[in-house]
Amino acid sequence: METSKIKKERIVVGIDIGTTKIVCLIGKKNEKGEIDIIGKGKTESIGVKRADIINVLETSKSVKLAVEQAEAQSGYKVSEVFVGIAGSNIRSEMNRAFLEINEEGHIISKEDIDKLTKEQFNLKLEPGQKIIDIVPQSYKVDGMVGEIAPDLIVGVPGKRLECTYRYISANLDNINNIRRSVKDAGYEIKNLLLQPICSAEAVTDEEERDAGVCLVDIGGGTTDVAIYHQGIMRYTSVIQLAGDVISKDIETACNIVPKQAKALKEQFGDCIFDKNQENEIICIPGIRGMAQKEISKATLTNVIKARLEDILGQVLYDIKQSGYDRSLVAGIVLTGGGAMIKNITNLTSYITEGISTRIGKSNDYLVKTNEVAKELEHPMYATVVGLLIKGFEYYEENEPIVEEPEPIEEPVAPEPIVEEPEKKKEKSSKKKEKKEKSNDGVIEKVQGFFKRILKDGME
Repeated sequence: METSKIKKERIVVGIDIGTTKIVCLIGKKNEKGEIDIIGKGKTESIGVKRADIINVLETSKSVKLAVEQAEAQSGYKVSEVFVGIAGSNIRSEMNRAFLEINEEGHIISKEDIDKLTKEQFNLKLEPGQKIIDIVPQSYKVDGMVGEIAPDLIVGVPGKRLECTYRYISANLDNINNIRRSVKDAGYEIKNLLLQPICSAEAVTDEEERDAGVCLVDIGGGTTDVAIYHQGIMRYTSVIQLAGDVISKDIETACNIVPKQAKALKEQFGDCIFDKNQENEIICIPGIRGMAQKEISKATLTNVIKARLEDILGQVLYDIKQSGYDRSLVAGIVLTGGGAMIKNITNLTSYITEGISTRIGKSNDYLVKTNEVAKELEHPMYATVVGLLIKGFEYYEENEPIVEEPEPIEEPVAPEPIVEEPEKKKEKSSKKKEKKEKSNDGVIEKVQGFFKRILKDGME
C-alpha cells in the first residue's frame, strides 16, 4: 500500500550584480519543469565599475533594494541567493591532472572523478587569484590512445585516471567584495557562478551547445565570450569594451549628457549605415532652457558602428584563439543589453567572416503566461534567468527535496453497541418465535409425508 506524501516547493533566488543594473529574481518550478517567476526587483547599480565592485556599501544598498522589491512581489522572505560573477579580472586556463588508483580490476567511479576535480581547487595561482569553477574537458585511462568524454568516463576499467581541466579564476578581492556586499544586505550566498555560463544556460539549448556555439554577452561594463562544443564549455574570455563605452562615445561625439547618450543608443541606435539616415534628424531637448540639439541619425550610426566593430573584432580574435572557429555549427548567440542595437546580427556575421548569428532571448525556460516572463524576453536578463536555472540544478544535485510522508490518521474502532435489557429480551423472544415457526413447518412436512405413505398402503 503506497503512502501519500507532502510535496515540498523549492524556491530559488538569483542576483545579477551588473555594471549598470542589479536584478533579483525569485522563482519556483511547475509540474512541467518550467520556472515561474514570482518576484522581480531591479535597481540602478551604484558602486560597480566594469563588473568589479569598487564600493561595498553602495552595492550592498542596491542589492538590498532589488531583493526587497522581489520579496514584496512574491511574499517570500529571501535568505539564500545565487550570485553571478564576471569582470575584468576573470581568467581561464588549462591544466592536466591525474589520479593513481592501486586496485586491480578497478572501475572508474563518480567518487574518483569528484576526488580528482576537488584536488584542482588547491592549484597554486598567482597571488590574489582564486579558482571559482573547474570544467572537465576530456579524460584518459591508463594512458590509452584517444580521449574519453566526461559523460562516458564512469564505468571504464583502469588504475590511472587523467583529466584535462579548464579552470576559471577571479580576483580574490572582488570575490570578497561580492560576498561582503550580499552579506551586509542580509543574505547568504549559496553559490557564486560565472555569468557567461549562466547566460549560455538561459539562451542556448543542449543541441546548440553540443553542435558548437559561441555566446557573446554584451553587458554594460564588459563583453563576455563563452564557446561550447560537444556540450562542454571549451573557452571563455572577457573583453574590456561593452555598452557603457558605446554610450560614452555617443556622449562625446554629440556633446550631450550621459543620460541622453544612453537614451539615444537604446531608442535610435543602429550599426548599419544607410544613405537615408543622412536626412534623418533627432532632436535632443536642451538643458535648463538651452536650445535643443539636432543630431544626424547617420552620425549616431557611425559612432555606434565604429565601437561595435572594435568589440566584434575582439570576439573574432577569441573565436580563432579557441581553435573552434570551424566548429561553431550553431553559430553565435548575442545576448546582454548591447544585443538590442538594430542590425547587430548583420554586422556580427560580417565581422566574424560569415558566422551565422541570432539574438538570444532568456524566456525559453519560463512560464509564458506570467507577465514578468514577457519582460524577461529582453536579452539583458539572460544572466539572472541563468542563475535560477543553475540554482535549481545545484539543489537537485546537492540538496534534493525529500518528500515527507503525509500523516495518516489511525482508524478509530467503532464503540460496541450495548443494548438495553428490554430490547435484548424482545429481540431474543422474536428470535425464539421465529425458530418455533420454523420447527412447526418441519413437523407439518414430516406428518404429511407419513400420511401419504399410510394412505398409499391402505389402497
